[in-house]
Amino acid sequence: MKRFLGKRLSLNGQHSGQAIIEMIGGMIIFTLLLAMVMSLSMYLYFQQALVTAAREGARHASLNRNMASSSTEQTGITEVQTYVTTSIQNLTGQTVTPAVATITVSPPSDSASQTPGNRNVTVSIQWRMTNPLGVANFLNALGGNGENFRTFPVAASATMRYEE
Repeated sequence: MKRFLGKRLSLNGQHSGQAIIEMIGGMIIFTLLLAMVMSLSMYLYFQQALVTAAREGARHASLNRNMASSSTEQTGITEVQTYVTTSIQNLTGQTVTPAVATITVSPPSDSASQTPGNRNVTVSIQWRMTNPLGVANFLNALGGNGENFRTFPVAASATMRYEE
């Protein structure tokens, strides 16, 4: 046996695998923590993107002249939903489909009696964000249930009042 700084070094292999096992365990834990932090970061980014899209949609709806009368209200709602869908695609780069996102536009209450310059409009978005890191697949491979980590619910809502 050799001595290094007063400590014995085992050259016969009795303790040589312990450091490798500890390193592998530490790397697995570090990788899982890194994946969780990245998933949380992506979630927060998408949450902020949806809040921005909802605010822009509510602003667009409050200024939309089609929302002022009950005869053109459905046309205005469709225009706002298209505008919000485009905003989400521009902000996140992901395609918004009815299967993953619901965009609800609450028109002004009793639109027929309101003047075009006095409108309260609410835009609500419910979205199932796909986890970009595949944490669910990793947990399924380990024998766990990863379905809860496959998608995350993300929601945003904004109300705008327009007065002339």
